[in-house]
Amino acid sequence: AMIIQQKLSSDPSLQIRFKPFAMVQETQDCINTIKSNISTSTDNITIACASKEWAQKFGNKSCLHRFIDDTDKESLFESHGVFDQTDEECYGLGLRRCRGYVCKNKEEILTAYDQLTTELGHKHVVIKDCFGASGDDITFWNSRADIQDKFQWK
Repeated sequence: AMIIQQKLSSDPSLQIRFKPFAMVQETQDCINTIKSNISTSTDNITIACASKEWAQKFGNKSCLHRFIDDTDKESLFESHGVFDQTDEECYGLGLRRCRGYVCKNKEEILTAYDQLTTELGHKHVVIKDCFGASGDDITFWNSRADIQDKFQWK
């Protein structure tokens, strides 16, 4: 709050925008605390974020793919037209859609492995947590047996 107040004091036209991923009570409490500790006007402090409902629906990678237990149902991205169905490019920008399925347990991962390797014609797959963001959760697998024996569901 002190740094923000110093910046606003030296430049009252400065616009400050907080961009949390989603608005939850803890985020609102934090921003209210910052605003309450600033003696100058806080009119130029704004918040830009998704609603909690939006973040719960779209804020993870499960919106990219169909669920393996219901492959006939389009993913959220498919149903909202994010992917061009003819060339599988995202927004026409040349970004290829990564093939995959959302799985809820290890048995579904093995089912998805069987289906993907049949569709793709090779045995190498990547498993990624839908809620991971840093890449630490990405693992590479060369066989169904390796997944069966070594994969740990977290």
